[in-house]
Amino acid sequence: MTDKAGTDKAAAPATWRREMTASPTLLFRYSAVTFNGHRIHYDRSYVTGVEFYPGLIVHGPLQATWLLQFAEEIGGRRPESFSFRGCSRCSISRCSRCARGARGWVRTLGRDQ
Repeated sequence: MTDKAGTDKAAAPATWRREMTASPTLLFRYSAVTFNGHRIHYDRSYVTGVEFYPGLIVHGPLQATWLLQFAEEIGGRRPESFSFRGCSRCSISRCSRCARGARGWVRTLGRDQ
């Protein structure tokens, strides 16, 4: 199986990456759709001034959705199973890509990884 560039997917599984963009508008809308009123997802002055995070925080379920879509794109079909564990917060300024590891793991990475 090859990707759009003709690269063999099975030969280099750790090279798959996808840039993700979480805008303040997306986070606000996702908060509304999921009835999540926590201000860390949509109020920049609150999250940086009160909670002291570096920026707006990307929802864990939104990250899981991105990862599932990425896994489906890589495999060419919906995965038979999927589990997600949020290990640390992901701010809008630092969380931007997904990557697939050698054992089939799909995870979010910071901009510097």
